Amino acid sequence: MTVKLEPIDEAEVVIVGAGPAGTAAAITLSRLGRDVVLIDQHRFPRDKPCGDGLWSGAVEALREFGLAKLIDGAMPIEKTQIVHMQDERLVERLTARRGPQTLPRCIPRQRLDAALLDLAIAGGARFTCGRAQEFFKQDGSVTAITVRRADGSRGAVHGRAFIAADGATSRLRRLAGVAPPKTAAPAYAIRQYVGTDRPLEPIFEIRTPIAFGQHRLPGYSWIFPVDENIANIGVGLFRGAGSRNNKHYSLRELLRAFTDELRSDSRTEFGDLDELSPPQGAPLAIGFAADSVQKGNIFFVGDAARLTDPLVGEGISAALESGRITGDAVDGWLDSGRCTRLGDRLSRRFPRIGQDTRLLHLTYDRLVDEAGRSPDDAKTVRGGNAFLEEVATVFMRGSDDKPVLDETPVVCGVAARDDGLREIFTELNRLALDEFRVDFPFAFEMLHRRLRSTAGPSVAAGMLLTAKAHGLPSHESPYSAAIACELTLIASHFLGQTCNQSEPDRPSLGNGLTTLIADLALSTGLQLAVSLGPAETAGLARLSRTVFEGAMSEAVDTWRTDRSAERYFAAAHTQSGEPHAFAVGLGARLAKYTGDHAPLNEFGQNLGLALKISNDVVELFEGDEPMAREPGDQLRMGNFTLATIFALEKDPDLAPLLTLETVDNSFEEALARIRATGAIKRSFAECVRFAETARAALEQADLCGTPLESLINLAVDRHRGCLTDRSEGQPAAT
Repeated sequence: MTVKLEPIDEAEVVIVGAGPAGTAAAITLSRLGRDVVLIDQHRFPRDKPCGDGLWSGAVEALREFGLAKLIDGAMPIEKTQIVHMQDERLVERLTARRGPQTLPRCIPRQRLDAALLDLAIAGGARFTCGRAQEFFKQDGSVTAITVRRADGSRGAVHGRAFIAADGATSRLRRLAGVAPPKTAAPAYAIRQYVGTDRPLEPIFEIRTPIAFGQHRLPGYSWIFPVDENIANIGVGLFRGAGSRNNKHYSLRELLRAFTDELRSDSRTEFGDLDELSPPQGAPLAIGFAADSVQKGNIFFVGDAARLTDPLVGEGISAALESGRITGDAVDGWLDSGRCTRLGDRLSRRFPRIGQDTRLLHLTYDRLVDEAGRSPDDAKTVRGGNAFLEEVATVFMRGSDDKPVLDETPVVCGVAARDDGLREIFTELNRLALDEFRVDFPFAFEMLHRRLRSTAGPSVAAGMLLTAKAHGLPSHESPYSAAIACELTLIASHFLGQTCNQSEPDRPSLGNGLTTLIADLALSTGLQLAVSLGPAETAGLARLSRTVFEGAMSEAVDTWRTDRSAERYFAAAHTQSGEPHAFAVGLGARLAKYTGDHAPLNEFGQNLGLALKISNDVVELFEGDEPMAREPGDQLRMGNFTLATIFALEKDPDLAPLLTLETVDNSFEEALARIRATGAIKRSFAECVRFAETARAALEQADLCGTPLESLINLAVDRHRGCLTDRSEGQPAAT
């Protein structure tokens, strides 16, 4: 069809929507040398319904774009606090673990969007104010889009590629005939700015579920500090979810009830509240599908691509990152004209999007109940389901985590020896993200986080590095087999969580979800192993049974202060020694190695034990970033590892501090006692003993000097780092 309207402009790329996603795409494309036109129906600055919270990923992206001044002028957020609103239980209070440059911030959209648009225009993009109305096509491709300007006149903007960044109610998505999937309950949010009489703490506070009279509704309310005395408060509600019909609840009514609650909330001490703006609401763009972000030469980003976090409703991080990813993809498409597989790239970048949220909301009350904790003198004790506590901690930190292996200690250690090996782990990660991609709630992201947890994918590394050491070329590396081995360990982790000591009157939904994810991990691993042949598949199945037995043994010993070192070593042997030995042997077999496998088995067994001891002590003092664990969370959950066992042997007064009822209140004292007994140094000596045995076996196998040796060094070096009392900067007490 020929466009007969007045030509307004023409560019290589036409972007409709000048919010964070559209401007990020424009900035990216302009910096790549592309000619870009931005269209938006509003003149800027303009307001936008939003919680205004920027998690670390968004902060980092804005700094990289060059908006450091905007970030530094905003209020830094030091904690995220989650409150259970049935009985005002504090579910979690999470300390930010980012550096000062990437601390979360709260910036009103009026300022944020205007700054991004100014940056895009300064970089060469042109801006047209008008409402995009319809596409014009020629030979099956869109060649122009009609625009109605403020004065009522209409014209056409011509282009080769078109990016739809027009929000959750995307008109262009409807015009292109791309419907959202039916895997998400419809969700809506409303917000309002209020002035507070008393200064606000630098905390993102999220309250869940929504408390409305005697009812609890699936959703959340929030209090985000925009300034010292200005808060963005709001409510997000999942419609049509749960056992009751939520459609008749008014968002304005829910927000009014929340505001009234804050006015009378002496605990938070906001003082008098002054309403600074009228309420504004909008739908949340959840329900991503990888196959619906590109149609011909039309690309969808941000909310138009349905990239909002399906659990906490945050969308700015994904908007900025998807704008960058899509800008890069469109640049490649303009050169080649080939399909960019944009959906796959976005899925790998944001593992939690696209999951089926209907089950979550049908069982919302029970999920929140099981993840809860009970108050005890202003502290919290562990009383909920282990899996759901882990999920709640991970998911309420925001969706700005980068699902890559590059930053894990394993990959950093190996790459330090041979940077060319980094490509092996990049490919391993790509395949893992593709294999882990499922709609089942929590599964995709939790599986990948477990792959990155502790030291990283050490089992996969052992297998791949052994295969390479015995002559298997990198391009033939058996990545599927490596992932299969890792999934055995991942499955055992989740299965072990079904043995937690939750309060007996709580439902078992968490255990059911845990079992299903463990089964998913195991079945995926065995399916990946099928290509190796029946013998190797059977071997992996036997390994799974062995690892599960170790996980069950460790779970049975939860909260046992009389746990012996022998029981710890037995569990560690089956949970870590056996998997590493199997993986190393498998790598040699796949490389057709015909020499003596006994030294390799000895190496793998002792490497696994050294890594297990090292990982446990690092978790005690440093936590585990991918799993959002604070230092000592394992101890707080009653998992007493080698250093704690050694300390209990020497200090009889330590045991009363390590009970379900006392551990949260006495944690710092318990940690000091563990150090004072010399248990950390004794644990280090055991780590070194197994590491040196592994090194001797590696030498016998004539593999000393290969990257495999870096795995031994990794175990020792990480444990050695915990020998210093970092609170004092001095060596730990002996």
